[in-house]
Amino acid sequence: MDPKYEPIIFKSNRLLQKFLRGKPIFNGSLRTLSPIEIEALALGRNFVPSHNQPASANLQNETSKLINDIDKVIHFAIPRVNFYGNNRRGYLSKESPSLWQPPPREWVRDPDALTLINKITEGQSTQPRKTLDPRLHDALEKLKNDPHIYISPSDKGGCLVLWRRIEYKREALSQLEDSKTYRRINLAELEEHLLHLKFQRNEIAVHLLKNKWITKNEYTSIRRGPNEASPIYFLPKLHKKINDKSRTFHGRPIVSTIHSTLHLLDKYLANITAPLLSEIPGSLRDTTHLLNLLPNWRIPEPANLITIDVNALYPSIPWREGVEATTEFYSIKIDFLISRARRDGHLDPPDPPTFKKILLTILENSIISYQNEAHFHQIKGTAMGACISVFFANCYMWKLTVNIIVNPPSHILLFLRYIDDIIILTTADLNQIMRLLESISNDHITYSQNKLGKSTEFLDVLITINPETGLIETAPFSKPSASPTYLHADSMHPRHLIKSIPFAQLLRLRRNSSDIKHFSQPASKLITRFLARGYKKAHLLRALAATLNLDRNALLTPRPRTSVFTNAFKFIPIFDFHHDWKKLRVHLNNLLLIVIRFYGGTPVGETLAKRDIKLIFRRARNLASLWSPKIKNGTKQTRGQ
Repeated sequence: MDPKYEPIIFKSNRLLQKFLRGKPIFNGSLRTLSPIEIEALALGRNFVPSHNQPASANLQNETSKLINDIDKVIHFAIPRVNFYGNNRRGYLSKESPSLWQPPPREWVRDPDALTLINKITEGQSTQPRKTLDPRLHDALEKLKNDPHIYISPSDKGGCLVLWRRIEYKREALSQLEDSKTYRRINLAELEEHLLHLKFQRNEIAVHLLKNKWITKNEYTSIRRGPNEASPIYFLPKLHKKINDKSRTFHGRPIVSTIHSTLHLLDKYLANITAPLLSEIPGSLRDTTHLLNLLPNWRIPEPANLITIDVNALYPSIPWREGVEATTEFYSIKIDFLISRARRDGHLDPPDPPTFKKILLTILENSIISYQNEAHFHQIKGTAMGACISVFFANCYMWKLTVNIIVNPPSHILLFLRYIDDIIILTTADLNQIMRLLESISNDHITYSQNKLGKSTEFLDVLITINPETGLIETAPFSKPSASPTYLHADSMHPRHLIKSIPFAQLLRLRRNSSDIKHFSQPASKLITRFLARGYKKAHLLRALAATLNLDRNALLTPRPRTSVFTNAFKFIPIFDFHHDWKKLRVHLNNLLLIVIRFYGGTPVGETLAKRDIKLIFRRARNLASLWSPKIKNGTKQTRGQ
């Protein structure tokens, strides 16, 4: 980096240099980056640049939606004679919005309401805050249009990677040409498969509707859904050795299923089974769950820790055994799901045979497109990117390890698993551990184990048995390849979100530290990183002081997840710096008060009085939107080369 370069967004060359020492950018291409291109990339994938056009159309659309939502509540709050209906929701209500429109209501003609609606629609413009200089914009466009590179996040660690297109393609095809996992199909086979798949999807939708497991609106959405192959792309594994076969990084395959034929059925199963993820014995939900399960008693002297990785779990799961394991666990928990559904006002979940049929249909019909130039049928495992894949993989590993969980060998003091990562606290030697792994291995599943010892890394925690006290201590941990690129403070995000990020990250470090001495050094490094990202020192020190005053035991206490939006009208504009959002929030609240006053003393007014309006922001397009389509779909200049 040129020491004479004067940054545009970063406060100084020194701060930019300090940020770059964390190696947030890996240039694996032949392109020589200019200083301004380095700064543009250093802003990070999630950086949202400001724009100069006020989003009046955005406010108009959201205002129309708000009026429509209020009219719906009014319509169903009006008492009716002989009105009967099933108001239980389906599991795809978010993905299948109703096209029904309520009749317009008189309150919209109220003069005070009309005045506020006009103010909300127009918005209150403020001086725009420019964050992306034209020079940076030009640098990003040049990088985007370079036909010889792809810009991608690394598989782990948050690093931004410039990957030579020719090397990326070599790695992609080396994986896709594995005939044990993928079968190449021509265009005629693709069209035939998609046509047959559409018929299967529609047949399943009819069965679900007939048994009242989905709503009519969901039925329509499923049948009218896209019928396309899913793009596959690969994320570079910088933490692994270079692949000898492709002579470049190993790539983690990710399948984007959102436009696939079976996406809504996939989403349907994932939404139904979401409550079951925390019910799987021996399976961890997150780091907090791990910390709560670690022993707080003195560990016997011969005990050691070891972590174990399942090798390539997702593409290795055999369909038959995976489906049997997943259906078995679903069957065990079906009464739990039915009870929960009726409590929450959902339709009943499908019976186990139907669940099994849908799951098998999804697994057996993963049709993949590589940059629109080659098509494949995945014939083993599950695609990373499929909605149901996490539950499917967890259930398979539960079935494989259930004997250890239910009846652990005497030398096992702790056995926990987070998807494909396992941690064991044991008094056994390495030979006994190897025999244990053999008992949960098969032709498809193998393991890589780390060193047996008094200390090990698992998830984002370093776990150590203190040699003096025999107690377990924990400290924050990140992989050597990790290069966390926190959101830059000048990104066009709401200020409250920007300010909350340092506190949230310090909170994570405090939670993961069993003692203040384990917290201090990582916290100091974190503050240095945030300073380099444009955050104010005073704000960071206040966040640090607030974190130090917290009781760690309280941080480890699970809190029930509640939503403040459950009984609220939602106004969801795209955030920018052109509007006075405080005034808009006041206008929204006053509008609701006018509607409540209009229906005062009636059941409608009482219903509306129990609600409020929440202003929720969507972000504008970030820098990642410049690069993601290119790596998924290729470019016109290079496609087919």
